[in-house]
Amino acid sequence: MASDREVETLAQELECSRGKERATEDRLHKLTGDLMDAQVRVRELERQLAQAVHEKDHAATVRQGLTEREYMAFKDDIAAILSSPHYPCSPTEVAIKEHARRIVTECKEQKEMCVKLESRISELSSRWDRDQMSRHEYERQINRTDKENEHLREQIRRLESELGSSHVLRDQQRDERDQLFFYLCKLATKVRIDQTTASHMKLHELQEALSTRINQIVSGEFGLLTDVQANADRIAGLSRTVKRLQDQLASKEIQLGMWRDKAAKLESKLQTVSEAEAALEVERENAERAIAKGRRTESENAKLRDELNRLRADLLDLSDAKTQCVVTGERIKELEKTNKELQDVRERQTSEAIESRDLVDKLRTELTELQNRSKESMSRVNDELTRTQAVVEQLRRSESELLEFRALVSRLLGLQSDTLTVPNYEIVTRLEQVLADYQLLNSDGVKPISERRVTGGSPQFPVGICEPGWNGEVMAGPGLAKAGSKEAWNPTTDASPAAVHKRLQAVSVRPRELRSEEKRMETSPPATMKRDPRKY
Repeated sequence: MASDREVETLAQELECSRGKERATEDRLHKLTGDLMDAQVRVRELERQLAQAVHEKDHAATVRQGLTEREYMAFKDDIAAILSSPHYPCSPTEVAIKEHARRIVTECKEQKEMCVKLESRISELSSRWDRDQMSRHEYERQINRTDKENEHLREQIRRLESELGSSHVLRDQQRDERDQLFFYLCKLATKVRIDQTTASHMKLHELQEALSTRINQIVSGEFGLLTDVQANADRIAGLSRTVKRLQDQLASKEIQLGMWRDKAAKLESKLQTVSEAEAALEVERENAERAIAKGRRTESENAKLRDELNRLRADLLDLSDAKTQCVVTGERIKELEKTNKELQDVRERQTSEAIESRDLVDKLRTELTELQNRSKESMSRVNDELTRTQAVVEQLRRSESELLEFRALVSRLLGLQSDTLTVPNYEIVTRLEQVLADYQLLNSDGVKPISERRVTGGSPQFPVGICEPGWNGEVMAGPGLAKAGSKEAWNPTTDASPAAVHKRLQAVSVRPRELRSEEKRMETSPPATMKRDPRKY
């Protein structure tokens, strides 16, 4: 049927929509993973930015103790680090601040973009959940409609089978009745009943007539009536019988009048009764002529008696026919009622089929709209993914610049960032140690070294060694990140010559020849200068 084909088409479309939804869900999971990775990178960049800002603040605190030359070198290095091909940075305080502010603004924008993407993903997830709920509701409606259609089809098949079996049974009964009537006609011919008269009789009338004739034959009455000479002594009795029959005929005439009125109402069903009444009139005239003459042949009396018996049987059959007509009328009413119910069922099925077709069209429209919305959502997610990739690429570039900055600072301090366990912590520790040694040398009155730039922990020019004639100033190199910290001026710090000598030896060691843990503990700054490496 058309509705079944439409339901199958709708099921196929629904399966396609499920596949697309699964692909969208996989894509959403992938985007969520990318977003989490981007968030981790953003947090790492924020940490690095916080570290850079901390280093900048610390550099601002130690900048007062540096000379103008060191300060200009430091600004040149910071400007070189912050410069990029697209955004060059001049070695001025305002330009450095502007570039730092730009980096912070970009990080904030990236953070806001991540928040927007998270809200967008949550919105898409909620919308996808709503679409799933609506899809499950549509599937339940389709299944319920299919079950109702199947139930109605089963009822139609059952009613059609019952109707076909009733038709077959009626045809079989009709054939059996025709065969029985033909057999009774042949039997009537054998017992000397006119075949024409028997063929015009009904089935029950013919059965009654045959029963009467067979009873006559069995009792021997039929043979006696055909022999007139043997019954001459019974003429008087027959005359009395004829008179009695005349009286009966008179009473029957009244009844026949009543039956004539009924026969006019019954029309075609009582046609055989009308023919019997005409034959009765003929026989009655013959009986009157026989009574007037006094002697009639027994054959005519036998015919008259036969006709009277037939009429008597017809009168009995009329009541049976009336009863049968009532039963037939009731059966016809039941069949009409059944037919009406079948028509009502067919009309209901037609209306339900129309409603099912409308529902299928509605579901198809809603599925089309859902597919369109899914396509639009996919396009928006793709656009957002493109923007997220651009943001991640920009964050990657920023991270590479920060790594270059850290490598440059570690190289200026005489360290190799690739071999350090915690590079940021080691660089800050080395820078604080250099500044502490420098402050200790100034407090002990050690003469500064000649005018040479100490670029790191090289063997020739160890950091922190001063020679006379330099007015108490030390050039620690352009990569210096921290100097003159408060910890360096802590009065509890040991400032004895032996401690100073140990610190100078520790500073003069090459980066490759790293000290063991025990020597590091001995030459490390005081407890007040230690910092937690997890902060870096």
